[in-house]
Amino acid sequence: MTRRWMLGVVLTTGMLGALVGRGGAQSPPQSTLDAVKQRGVLLAGVRYDMPPYGFVEKEGSVVGIDIEIVKYVAQKLGVKYDLKQVTAKTRIPMLTNGNVDLLAAGLAHTVEREQVIDYTVTYLESGNLFMVKKGSPVRSYRDVGGKTVATIQGSAYADGLLKKQPSAKLLTFQEYPQAVLAVEQGKADALMADDTTLVSLLRGRTGLELVGDIKDFPRWFIGLGVRQNDSKWRTFLNHSIMEMWEKGLLQKTVSEFGFKYDPCFEVEVWRF
Repeated sequence: MTRRWMLGVVLTTGMLGALVGRGGAQSPPQSTLDAVKQRGVLLAGVRYDMPPYGFVEKEGSVVGIDIEIVKYVAQKLGVKYDLKQVTAKTRIPMLTNGNVDLLAAGLAHTVEREQVIDYTVTYLESGNLFMVKKGSPVRSYRDVGGKTVATIQGSAYADGLLKKQPSAKLLTFQEYPQAVLAVEQGKADALMADDTTLVSLLRGRTGLELVGDIKDFPRWFIGLGVRQNDSKWRTFLNHSIMEMWEKGLLQKTVSEFGFKYDPCFEVEVWRF
């Protein structure tokens, strides 16, 4: 046995002893699933400005497809739920900082976001269109070169637009009502967003229309957002979404907000 090898053994043994002296190996962090059960309240980050995912109706209640998912999860857990308002800009920081237990906020899956959060299975798909004034010369992304396009700060749509039309001028807003108003007032030539949200925002507005081709941009895959490395919580949420799909509750919810799933779409359901 060489002195070098013996020295390594001594050092390793000493380090293990120090760890034992400090209480041994650290236990894994508590899963959000257990924390929510202990607290008795599910803290859900939701949008207040993004129909049909989450928005404030005339009576003042927050409703939407995402809200119904939150309600189902809370009921399944046997806890109350508390809706915490987030925006496209604040939603991920609020999750990673521990202010909410999950994001049910029209959250599209992107590679960049995947670096800091994890996602559940996809429960909705969407595409991109433009909202413009009726009679506008803008009919697709091909027509917005040099023109002002409203987007929501923190959304991922702008990158795709600039790749196809680099000369488009972006005008960012915190929430959708402000962006729609910019189009109505002529401060923006168009608003780019996902098709389901634009269809919802268009209702009751006679001076606006939707243009573009849904095939011009890649589809977006919407899921719940959770903190990284918490498979116990993510798996529970996945099973909740799968149950809602198999029971027809997701389809019913989507229908109640004026939409229906593409016949080709299915929620990924794990078999046992």
